[in-house]
Amino acid sequence: MATTINYGMSSASPALPESTTISDLLANRSLLTILGASTDVRAMSGGEVLSGDEYVSDYSTITLEKEGSSKA
Repeated sequence: MATTINYGMSSASPALPESTTISDLLANRSLLTILGASTDVRAMSGGEVLSGDEYVSDYSTITLEKEGSSKA
């Protein structure tokens, strides 16, 4: 199952190996460039910040948000 990565109004569903972690995703400059995201983003799903050692394939949708932004 492909994971959709969202950032703002942009989204992508890259073909990633099953072993890709959240840390790998956040270090993928090509993907960040395609989405228009900077390197100071965090990965979230279901309102929770994802840990770097979690697998991307465990999520159907991951949203990237700028570090320090909040919905308060």
